[in-house]
Amino acid sequence: MNRREFLIHATIGGVTVPLLVTEIGCSEDENGGPGGASETFVSSLFQGHTHTIVIPDGDLTAGGAHTYTSSSTGHTHTVELSGQQINDLTVGCVVTQVSSNNDNHTHTWRIVFADFVADVLTTSQPDSTSHQHTVTVDAGDLTSPPAPSTLITSDFGGHEHEVVLDLVDIQALQSCQPVTKTSSIVKAHAHTFQIQRA
Repeated sequence: MNRREFLIHATIGGVTVPLLVTEIGCSEDENGGPGGASETFVSSLFQGHTHTIVIPDGDLTAGGAHTYTSSSTGHTHTVELSGQQINDLTVGCVVTQVSSNNDNHTHTWRIVFADFVADVLTTSQPDSTSHQHTVTVDAGDLTSPPAPSTLITSDFGGHEHEVVLDLVDIQALQSCQPVTKTSSIVKAHAHTFQIQRA
């Protein structure tokens, strides 16, 4: 059973079990192991400093809204995550949240739990060409800082297509929003892909 399945089974069974998560980006495991695991996330840099917040894995299992107080650099900030944002984190979405305004400034946090992010395989929509292709968005593209990506479709009849995802497309997919893209034209035709995370 993988970790995401474990979360789903625990939620369905009504049992509160801490999640086990892996290190990603600006986060790190703290006090690993059942009953004590958490993730630490680092804010954006502003006025020469950053802050961290710690999200206990149990908060994802419990659901609902949560408020976190940042580490101190002479002042702290609070970061509020809604119940929907907590739910989004449990399915691998990137959540970006701005802190409270303290000491005349705010910070932004980019939060994602890598264990819940998987490759996204998409088949092109049916069209008049009587064949389809698939493309895969790599999980790494969904957790890394957003950057454009060019996908190559599966081969069919000796040809492939390119599907170009720009920065806005990647940001949308990271936030679990669907993206519709049309491939390059090869052999006088193109294909349309509705890329959507499960």
